[in-house]
Amino acid sequence: MNLRFFKGEFKSVNDLDAAAPNETLESRSIQLPQFATKTGDLKQPFGAIFEGYISVPENAIYEFQIEADDFARLEIGGETLIDAAAAADDANGKTITKYGLAPLEKGFHKIRLRYVQAGENAILNLRWGVKGTGLRRIYGNELWR
Repeated sequence: MNLRFFKGEFKSVNDLDAAAPNETLESRSIQLPQFATKTGDLKQPFGAIFEGYISVPENAIYEFQIEADDFARLEIGGETLIDAAAAADDANGKTITKYGLAPLEKGFHKIRLRYVQAGENAILNLRWGVKGTGLRRIYGNELWR
């Protein structure tokens, strides 16, 4: 999966689209610890855009969950599925958990996740599963460029 990393303060995930990334690389994970060396610690402001494809193993309705502090937006097939954004007065401390459902056919589907860490707690967890079977993290072998 392609990853664009941005240092600095951003007010929303939309601000990332107009910014120039500090680094562009490949990632096999949607996990925050990979940014610790880039930010000094995960409490410094930064942004990230993960883009690529997710491998869907079977035709089903899939449930996705984002747990984030401060801002995150998940798109599947170019459509916004989950928008998890703390209110301006709640940023820097409030974890948001949101869910979305998507009917997906077996195969590869475009996925885009934008994330902004405004400071303090850095939390980003993306989970998925067939609706009604429980949620789990997305494994690296399910993500493609």
